[in-house]
Amino acid sequence: MKTTIYYHKNSDEVAFERFEDSNGFSYECTYDDKGNVLTYKNSNGFSYECTYDEQGNELTYKDSNDYFRIKGEEVTEEEFNNFRTKKEMKTPMQELIDTFEEMRSPIDSKVDVDFAISLVKSMLEKEKEVLIYTTNKSLSI
Repeated sequence: MKTTIYYHKNSDEVAFERFEDSNGFSYECTYDDKGNVLTYKNSNGFSYECTYDEQGNELTYKDSNDYFRIKGEEVTEEEFNNFRTKKEMKTPMQELIDTFEEMRSPIDSKVDVDFAISLVKSMLEKEKEVLIYTTNKSLSI
């Protein structure tokens, strides 16, 4: 039996786990920084992937048996793909623009500059963490 575990940088949360027993069964899992399973794949050919919202609630689930779920509800593959496409089309910069749009009031359309700068820095830091996680390399920016 062998288990390999990698942790998220500066965290006790598991990022990757690989398990193999003496009979040849094995599985691999990846996790987000909140401990939610992102991907699972075993030696029998079964696999699944999930996405989550900022609170850690499951948004999407898709497995190798062609089972699809959005927010806990079973859906068709077409509905699933349409939902994922719409979600993935929104870039971090679009999220930033949407946030600024929400902050505008009919009377004053100016946004506090310090707040805007801190928001951009926060988003860039999130992109950096995702890049580090997906490339498994460290970055210095």
